[in-house]
Amino acid sequence: MNILESLKCLLCLTSEADTDYLSKRFDMIAGMLFKNVAIRKGEDIFLFADVEFYFYNKHHKDIITHPRNCESMQWYVNDFGGIDLSFKSETKVERIVNDKKKLSIKPVLSNDSYFGGILIRELHNAETGERLEGPWACAELFRAHDALGTIDDYPVLLEYESAREIQDASPRLNLKRSNQKTEAKVKYLLSAYANKFSDDEIKELCESFDKYQGCLYRYRIK
Repeated sequence: MNILESLKCLLCLTSEADTDYLSKRFDMIAGMLFKNVAIRKGEDIFLFADVEFYFYNKHHKDIITHPRNCESMQWYVNDFGGIDLSFKSETKVERIVNDKKKLSIKPVLSNDSYFGGILIRELHNAETGERLEGPWACAELFRAHDALGTIDDYPVLLEYESAREIQDASPRLNLKRSNQKTEAKVKYLLSAYANKFSDDEIKELCESFDKYQGCLYRYRIK
C-alpha cells in the first residue's frame, strides 16, 4: 500500500471512533501530510504547513464541524470559504418545502452521523518558498479552473518526501468571537440542521463545544 492509499484509509473514520482513538489518528495523519504528501497545482507543488482537524460523531461531539456527505480524501469547500481534506462522512438530510414552495435541504444530526475534515490554513510553494497564509489564501488554488482543462489544472495530492518537523499541537483558532457566549455560538450552528433540539441537548452540545475548543487539534511546522 502506497502513501496516498494509506492516507485514504486513515481518513476513513466511523460513528464509533472515540476521542482517544481520534487524537491518535489525527497525530498520524498530520505527520503524514507534513512529511510525505503535497498538493500539485499545474507545475507548482505546495507543502502543508498548518492544518486543523474537525470531526463529529456520537462519541466526539465537536459541533463546530461542518456536516457533509462525502468519501474520504475529497476536497470540500466549507461554510466559511476554506478548503478541507475530508474524512469519510455520512449524515442524513431532510428536504424541507416552506409555504412559498421554496425547497431547502438540511442535514439531520443523529447518533449515526459522522463527518469532518482537515482545514488547510497554510501552504508553502516547494520551489519558491511562497506562503499562502490563512484558509482563504489556500482556497485560491481551488477557485478558478479551465472548464476544458486537464487534471493538472486542478489541485491533486501526490507523494512528496519532506524532512520538515512538526511543532507541538495547539488549540484551533477562531472557533468563536472573543465576546461571544458558547450558547449563542452553538445555537447558531444548530440552526443549520433540520432537527428541533431540546434544552438538554443544547446544554450537552455547549459543554462539548467548550471541551473540544481547548483540544490540541492544530498542527504546524517548526
